[in-house]
Amino acid sequence: MKYSNCTAKDLEAALNLINKHIYGGNIAFRRLDNKKFTLRVKSSYGPGHRINTTFLMGMSKIKHLPYACWHVHGDFFDALFMINPKARIRTSRSLITKDGGNWEDFNAGSQLNPIAFSFACDCGVKERYKRGEWKLKSKRKEEFYTRPVVIQTAFNFMV
Repeated sequence: MKYSNCTAKDLEAALNLINKHIYGGNIAFRRLDNKKFTLRVKSSYGPGHRINTTFLMGMSKIKHLPYACWHVHGDFFDALFMINPKARIRTSRSLITKDGGNWEDFNAGSQLNPIAFSFACDCGVKERYKRGEWKLKSKRKEEFYTRPVVIQTAFNFMV
C-alpha cells in the first residue's frame, strides 16, 4: 500500500497503538519504505492472522497464514486517522481517507464460492467485538467502534 500526507513515524505510532490496545504486540511491518508499507503478523497463531480461504469453503484443512487480516488493516487505518486525519492510503482497490474507504469488505474467494475478507481470519477480534471489549483509546476520549461493512462481490454488479 502507498501512503501520503503522513510520515513513517505516524505509521509507526498507529502500529504501536493497535499493538498495545488490541493485538498484543503481534503486528509488525513487513515493509516500510519509500512511501509504501505492508503489514504482517509475528506469529501466524496469534491475534490478527489470516487463514486460507479454501478451508473456509471446505476444500482443504486450515492453514494459518503470516499475513495481517482485514480487521488489523481496518484498525490500523482508524488509528492512523486519529493520529493524522490528513493521511491517505492507496491500495490496489481503493483510496482510503478518514472520510471513507475503510472497512469496505471484498470477495477473497471466487464467484462460485465467495468469501469476504472479513471472514478469512481467525484473529478472535469478532468475538471480542461482540462481547463489547473492542476499544481503542482516542486522543479525545475512549470510543467504541461500530463498523459499517460493505461487502462487494461480482454478484453486486450482475443485476
